[in-house]
Amino acid sequence: MAGGPWSAVTIGQGRPGLFINFVPAAIAAIEPGVSGVVATIVKAPWGPDNQVVQIENEHDLLSYFTASDTAPYNAYYEGHHAFMGGARSIQMYRIEGTGATKSTYQAKDGAAANIFIVNGKYNGTFGNSFSVAIQTNPVIATATDVIIYQGTTVMATYTTAIYARGTVGHVAEICNLINNDANNYYVSAVFQAEGNSTPASVAAPGVALTGGADGAAPVAGDYTNGMTALEAQQWNVFHADCIDADVPGIRATFKSWIDGMRNYGKYVAMVTGSAAGDTLSTAETNAVALNDPAVVYFHPGVYELNQAGIKTLMRGAKYSATIAGMYAALAPGDDFTYAGLPNIIDLEARLNNSQISAGLQNGLCLGTFDGLQYKVEEAINSLSRLGANQGDAWKDIQAINTMDAIATGITVSANANYIGKVPNDLIGQNALISAVRDFLRVMANSRAIMPKYTVGLDPRYVSAGKNVFLYVTIQVIESMKFIYFTIQVGP
Repeated sequence: MAGGPWSAVTIGQGRPGLFINFVPAAIAAIEPGVSGVVATIVKAPWGPDNQVVQIENEHDLLSYFTASDTAPYNAYYEGHHAFMGGARSIQMYRIEGTGATKSTYQAKDGAAANIFIVNGKYNGTFGNSFSVAIQTNPVIATATDVIIYQGTTVMATYTTAIYARGTVGHVAEICNLINNDANNYYVSAVFQAEGNSTPASVAAPGVALTGGADGAAPVAGDYTNGMTALEAQQWNVFHADCIDADVPGIRATFKSWIDGMRNYGKYVAMVTGSAAGDTLSTAETNAVALNDPAVVYFHPGVYELNQAGIKTLMRGAKYSATIAGMYAALAPGDDFTYAGLPNIIDLEARLNNSQISAGLQNGLCLGTFDGLQYKVEEAINSLSRLGANQGDAWKDIQAINTMDAIATGITVSANANYIGKVPNDLIGQNALISAVRDFLRVMANSRAIMPKYTVGLDPRYVSAGKNVFLYVTIQVIESMKFIYFTIQVGP
């Protein structure tokens, strides 16, 4: 007696018997794509430069980029506000212009020979605030302490434990201790020579590193490099506190980049905002020029307390990092209309009823005050003039977010599990249809779409060879935004 699973190449081979294959309805379930991730290009006095760094929490933000929010630096503010908005993580790219350099200090041995260099870990004048002290360990006479200070504060202490002072390997051990410290965000060491393996003493609080420079102000090409680096990462919503007054034409560059990615199947969005002093009319003009379901324009600016406790105006383009966090945090079907605006003490301008209505008609995501709280008036994008195949739902961030989540989930799953892997026959086509149907069932169960979706082969085209054509219908569920009562008052 024979049995078990079978394949096309074993048909009619071997012993007679009953052979059974168990196959799933869907070859691979469709999973939701990445969510909750903000991408941003920032300026900072410190941190990895010209590369993408994933920031998971406030500790990462402070460790890499410091808490400085003095202009032109904005990394801490942008990251902090994205987290306040609800971002799960942030893909941050520190931008800098030409001429940026690291600070440095030359360490010597007792015979005044160069033995190792201490460099600021990153480019920037911030590195000049570090200093290096070197001493014989007060308890173990054969050990050396290298102490990194910032002002009079000890940032790190490195104490040798393997090679004694005067023994070959002692200097290399110091360098390894500095470079292998996972919590060292301050300096790196470059080994030069052992010399006499006895570092010369440098009294606390040490000798300052010198030569660190921030470089020139970033230009358009620097932002383009940042966009290229971010394009290779997975994220949901982009934000940068940079407007045309800073870099001419940058807002259109950002929009074109976002639209380009969406056109090749990366369903991302972007949030920008107004400049300080912009009138409602100016903001409306800018939003109308964008006119894009994937671009949100926030207005007006807000007043917050800066780190010195001083009431400070933050332009809409800056505070919109918070809106980017709100947007990225949305689950399919969720909305942030009437959501409270955190951390602010006033709006740059309190708009009246007619101004709010006009701003909404012209694609502005407005911050307003209802007498009790500062809030988002309506979570809408900048689309004010509908294009082909667009309805009013395309103006709502909620609807776009749901459509993007569906498109992203299907795209990622198809690329990973179906394209180039599943035969284009009836079984393969049905498996794909089943996977899409199951995914939409999940979306319907979460009340992001109505439970009357359909999935099938598109009868207008022939699904054969390399090509499969599916036809899917869904109805996005929008949140309540307008509630109308008729109240009958009896005698």
